[in-house]
Amino acid sequence: MYYQSQIQCSEYIDIIKWDEEGIKIKIIDKSLLQENVLPRFFKHGNYSSFLRQLNMYGFTSCKDQDGILTYEHPYFTQNKVIQKFIQKKKQIHVEKQQIGTFLIEQEELKNTMTSLKQEQVIIQKQLVDFIQQQLRFQRHFKLIIEKLLEIKAIQERRGVFFIESIRMIVRAMKPEACKNIHYD
Repeated sequence: MYYQSQIQCSEYIDIIKWDEEGIKIKIIDKSLLQENVLPRFFKHGNYSSFLRQLNMYGFTSCKDQDGILTYEHPYFTQNKVIQKFIQKKKQIHVEKQQIGTFLIEQEELKNTMTSLKQEQVIIQKQLVDFIQQQLRFQRHFKLIIEKLLEIKAIQERRGVFFIESIRMIVRAMKPEACKNIHYD
């Protein structure tokens, strides 16, 4: 309210004032504003700093039909000031840093995802190769088992043949000797 009433003060009417609607602040003479008004109400007399602060608190600027610089804020008018809604904007460079950091992290995640997808393709290929190798081993193992069973069957037949051959030899030798031999 204090600054609002000071703008209305007739002492500064040739330097700074409200427009006819009481919505915009008109800066008539920036040199006098810098010399007389700013040092009295702010810690500095720097016009650029004053404009930066207006911008930082959400005031927008434009020139009126006479080319006079004006500033306005929806919560700072001649008839009302709602100070709780006049707040500092977040600093843009902090937001830009956060966006930059986010973009870097996003790019890193994208690269990580690409790398993981490539690794997954390699692992899937290796898995397919291992499965095919396992199937080949199973086929070879089955062939080996079949061959061993064939060899066993051949050996059993040979064993039976050998025993039968021995029996025939023994029978051919003497019929009396065959009576004392028991075959199991």
